[in-house]
Formats: sequence, structure tokens, C-alpha cells
Amino acid sequence: MKNLVDFPQIWRNQLQNIFDLTISIDMREKLDRNEHVNVNDLGIDNIIVALSMQFTKDWFVDVSFLDEQLLNLSNNWIKTVLIAWTTWEASSLSIYEHITYVRVACEIARKYNITVVSWAWSNSTSEQWDLIYWVLWGNFAVDQTITRQNHTKLNEMNLQKTPWAVASLLLPPYYIKTSSENLIRHFVNWLNKWPAIIYSIKGRTWMEIPLEVIEVLSQHPNFVWVKECDWSERIQYLVNKWITVWTWNDDSIVNDVNQIRAYWVISVTAWIIPNIVRSIIDNKFNIWYEVTQNSIASELLFPPWYPNPHMVHNVFSMKRYNWETVSFRWPVWPISEVVQSYAIEVMKRLWIDWKEYAQNYKVE
Repeated sequence: MKNLVDFPQIWRNQLQNIFDLTISIDMREKLDRNEHVNVNDLGIDNIIVALSMQFTKDWFVDVSFLDEQLLNLSNNWIKTVLIAWTTWEASSLSIYEHITYVRVACEIARKYNITVVSWAWSNSTSEQWDLIYWVLWGNFAVDQTITRQNHTKLNEMNLQKTPWAVASLLLPPYYIKTSSENLIRHFVNWLNKWPAIIYSIKGRTWMEIPLEVIEVLSQHPNFVWVKECDWSERIQYLVNKWITVWTWNDDSIVNDVNQIRAYWVISVTAWIIPNIVRSIIDNKFNIWYEVTQNSIASELLFPPWYPNPHMVHNVFSMKRYNWETVSFRWPVWPISEVVQSYAIEVMKRLWIDWKEYAQNYKVE
């Protein structure tokens, strides 16, 4: 692992100079006054649940399911969710569907006093800026297929023209590789406008965010910490630099919270075992039962022998009772009956209700 102290001072000064030139005047004034965004003021909870998304039998985004799961999470003391991100099928949405999905989710979440962090991604800095801006502020055309499909429910919501999400989750460019200098320009371009969590996950993007870049970005008043998904040593390094970190994958929650002192978590397993994850994070317990249950849930949703997000989507489909047909968008596909049998056995160990859907599915 690269260590920041090994970098020549002239190189570190260069990165700092780029940051100083890119930060906006108003953000510079906040920085001079030592004013930084506060997650408590934003209403962000210490557990952020990565929200599932499903489709109707006609392949529209299923707003009823969205309402159903937000109510369930609220009843389990979950107060912050992450919308439309990599674990689900957000990448199969059009830009208009994405914007509308986040808008509708935020309106439903407001009903249950849940705050929303919005996912956004792009290889283009300008497109990422536009996408997150419209996702957060909403002065943009909505996707008509979603509004027509859910006309009655949307009318009941009385959509507001107020900021929807409280912060965004930002990836580095994942296809167009870039330099450390341009990573700073890329991220600061958005941080100047709105609070954001930086998402470091080389395993998905093959674009590692160098530690020295994260340290420079952490100065920004709108930097809402970092979600570190590359390896635990990086979490330890950032924690030692007094940079607060959301822990990475669900299978490492216990170790990262109890041993490395990661602060909070963005979790998928918290969707199906919220009480277990809540206890791990709030109480810093390392009880055998909690460790085992979280490990089982992680293996269920992210088995090493099956690609993400196929298993996740299928498991959540099997948890539902009110669907007529399980719907998938290519390239996501339904799991085989053999894999479904494996999932059922694991769900029984977690005391999760399930419904076998056999071949009752549609693929677009």
C-alpha cells in the first residue's frame, strides 16, 4: 500500500495547489472559518441501508415496492437510505428513470422521516455534475413511464420542489482513467456545490483513489467522509489521519468497527437483518451470534461464486409476497432452481420469510 509520507513534498504541494485553485470562493471562506458539513445536521444516520429496487411485471420501476421497503426500514429504526446505486440495477435505468426514481424515493422517505443519499456516476465530470444536480434539486423532466405507471400514488405524494437528497455518493471515473490531479478537479467540481461521500472501490472501477487524494479532499467543507471498499489497511490509514470512514463490504463490518475503528457503515445486509447490524454499529459488540448472522447474510447476498447484483436482486424478489411476476432487466438474470434452493436454505437460517418463484419471472 502506498504511504502518503513516501510521496515527495513537491508532489504533495502540487496536489494541494490544484485543490486551492479549484475550490470555490464561498467554500474557501468556509474552510478559512473551519466550517465543515455535519452529518447530524444533514440527518444522516450511522447506518445507511443500500435500498433495493424492483420492477413491475411491465418492467417499470416498482414504486409500491419502494414504499413497502421504506416503511419496513422505518419500523426497524433505519433512518437513512442510499438510492439507486451499484448493488442494484440502477445502471440499467435511463437518466430520466434514474432522476425520477430518486425523486419519488425521496418523497416517500420524507413521509417516514428517512433521509436519502443519492448515488450518481459518470465518466464525464460535466454529466456527473448535471445528473447529481437534477437528482438533488429536481427541476427536470420526469420519466413518463414511471409517472404513468404510478399515476395515483404520485398524485397522492404531492411532489415538492425542494432538495430531495441530503448528499450524494460519488465514484471516480471508472472507464476513463485519470491522474491524481484530475481526480481532485473531478471531485472538487461537485463538492463546491453539494455535500458528498467519496466512494473508493477499485474492485468495481479499477480506478484506485490514491490516499493522498482523499487526504487533500478531506479539507473541503462539503466532504462528508469516505466509503472505503478497497481493503482494511486503507481504512486504518485514513482513521489514523483523523478522516472518518464508512466501512466497506458487509463481510468486514465486525472487524472494521471493532478493530480498525471505522465509524459508520453503508450496508446491504442491514436490509434483511437491521437489528443485528444496528447492534454491531451502535454497541460495538463482537458477540458470536451477531458475527455469525451478519456473515451468513453477507454470504447469501454476495456469494463469491455468483456475480453481483444477480443474487441480491433475486433474494429480495423471493422475500416479496405481493408480486405477480418477478421481472429482470438484462444483463441481470434470474437464478437457477439449484441456486434458488441454496438461497432458501440460507434464508431459513436467518429466519427470513421467503416465497419460491420457480420459473415465474420475466426478462426484458
